[in-house]
Amino acid sequence: MPPPKLVPIRKDRLQQILDERQLDYKPFATKLGLGETFFFDIFRSKGDRRRVQEEHFNIVVKGLGISPDVLIDYEANAPAARKRRRSAAPALPPGQVGLRVAGVCHSEVWRSLHTPVDFPGIIQAAPDLRFPKLDQVAYIVRPTDNHHTIVAITADAEQFTAQGHAIRDGTLVVVRREDGRFTETSLAMLGDSGTSYTVLRPAPLAHNVVAPTDTILKSDATVVAVALSVVRLNH
Repeated sequence: MPPPKLVPIRKDRLQQILDERQLDYKPFATKLGLGETFFFDIFRSKGDRRRVQEEHFNIVVKGLGISPDVLIDYEANAPAARKRRRSAAPALPPGQVGLRVAGVCHSEVWRSLHTPVDFPGIIQAAPDLRFPKLDQVAYIVRPTDNHHTIVAITADAEQFTAQGHAIRDGTLVVVRREDGRFTETSLAMLGDSGTSYTVLRPAPLAHNVVAPTDTILKSDATVVAVALSVVRLNH
C-alpha cells in the first residue's frame, strides 16, 4: 500500500482561523474525528509549515467551510530565495481597513487542492457594520472585468444562525459543490421555499452588482457562508 499523500499547510493561517472563530483545539478535533491532539501536534511542530495527510486535510477544510486554497502552502517546495520573499498577509496603510479573503466564488469553475492561489490574502474592503459580532471574511466573485472587483462580505453560516439570524428565501449565501477531488464555490440566493439556489454572477450593467444565472438544487450544494453584503470595488 502506498504511503498517504501529504498536503503542505500554513500553520499560521490555520491557527488564525481557529482563534478567530474561538474554536477550542481539542473539542473541535474530536468533533471532526481526528483525535484530540491533532491541532496541538500541528502547532507544536517546528517551522511555519506542516504536512498533513490529504484525508485529514479534507476533513479540516470541510469542517471549517473554507476553500482549500486558504490553508495550502503552495510554496513549500519553492526555491529558498522565493520562500524568503514570501510574507504573511500584507499590512494595510494606517487608517484603512481590510478583510481576509477566504476564497473565490466562480460558478462552473472547479478547483482542486493543486489549483494555484490566484487571489490576495487580504482585500481592502470594510466589514458589514450591521453585524459587529460576526467574524467576517471576503470572497471574490468572478468573472469580472479589469476595472472592478466584486466582493461578497460573508460570515460563517453556523455563527450567523447561532446569533439569532435566519437563513430564508432571498438570503445570499456562498455554496459549494463537490465532485471527487474538485470543488466549485458560487455566490447564490436561496429560493423556492428553501429547495434551490439561484447562482449569481457579476452583472454587466454598472448599476447592478450581481445578476442571476442558473439554478441548482439545495441537495446538491452545501452552504459554507452567508453573504451579508456584496460590493463593487474600483481598481
